[in-house]
Amino acid sequence: MTLRARTAQEVLPWLLSWGAAAQVLSPAPLQARLRDEGRRLAQRYT
Repeated sequence: MTLRARTAQEVLPWLLSWGAAAQVLSPAPLQARLRDEGRRLAQRYT
């Protein structure tokens, strides 16, 4: 699927709702943002 958004923040909650089933192929800044959010979640629940 291709999404067009003004900012990564617009799609981040939607991507997070997919959990591990989500895979961001590009752009790299959105990949990094999703990775960072995942790390923060993991730290909270470990």
